[in-house]
Amino acid sequence: MINQLLTHDPFERDALMMDYHKWGNRVGEARNALRARLDDERSLALMERQDELIPRTVELQDRVVDLAARDAIEPAMRIVRNELFDLDRQFDGVIQELRRHEQAIMQAAIDRARDTAETARRFMLWFGIGGILFAAILMLTTRRTFRRLQHELHEQAEQLDQASERLHYESRHDALTGLLNRRAFYEQAAHCQRDGGSFALAYIDLDCFKPVNDEHGHAIGDDVLTRVGERLQAAAGESGIVARLGGDEFCLLVPDDEGLTEREAALRAELERPLTIDGRQIDPRLSIGWARCPADGTDLDELITRADGRMYAQKGERRRGPAERRGADRG
Repeated sequence: MINQLLTHDPFERDALMMDYHKWGNRVGEARNALRARLDDERSLALMERQDELIPRTVELQDRVVDLAARDAIEPAMRIVRNELFDLDRQFDGVIQELRRHEQAIMQAAIDRARDTAETARRFMLWFGIGGILFAAILMLTTRRTFRRLQHELHEQAEQLDQASERLHYESRHDALTGLLNRRAFYEQAAHCQRDGGSFALAYIDLDCFKPVNDEHGHAIGDDVLTRVGERLQAAAGESGIVARLGGDEFCLLVPDDEGLTEREAALRAELERPLTIDGRQIDPRLSIGWARCPADGTDLDELITRADGRMYAQKGERRRGPAERRGADRG
């Protein structure tokens, strides 16, 4: 959804909308599968709470899409920050509450089984040999029932955990590259700001990426984005935070502990190495803009805007060429 606000290419916006609907359908399938195996009132009530969130979420999403189509990006971002993020947290909160409820059901079943076993033990003492035989049969049946129930509850808990983890991962990562998405990047950057440390933020854009899609097809273009993302993640190291903001734009956050000129040179050496995809050689070229916190500000939106502006200034310089730049300098 956020990526649709960042691109000005209508074809890319349509492609992002298709991806958004695809992941929305997968979430719906997961919820339907979960609803099919729930049979207690509390679980169904929690699912209904999620159902109540969906109409408002869809309404806001439609408003964001409409605003994005009219290039009203700032109003759309306010809706995302002020309302959609909160609805998303409520949606995740219901999942966590449902998980705790399932665990409580499991514990109650285990407690009942233990009580039954204790009752069987007392019967053995009370009724002698006959009681022992009866209790042995009852205990064996109870043990089998307990094991079966424990196994079923364990499987249900694992399925719920997997569904929760999958939804959490998909809400924080870019579907194509596997890098952090804008929302997760903002959260990580905010954490760095709270720690009080200084950092440098790079806004990175692939130059002339549209001709790659036009000449070689979107499948090759997607592969280029994925490979560049992998290289950027490797170049960032363990201390760097990397995200795809949308289209051919990436963001990198690193500790501000060395010169930006040297760091940019190292990034170019890694990212601009030729790529060979299906027998075709692709030569990635980058424009990079930097902003420092706190030197250039402390607000993340302001830092990204500064880095974005410097990136476009560099892109313009690269397009003008050396001769044109020398003429401008003499003027």
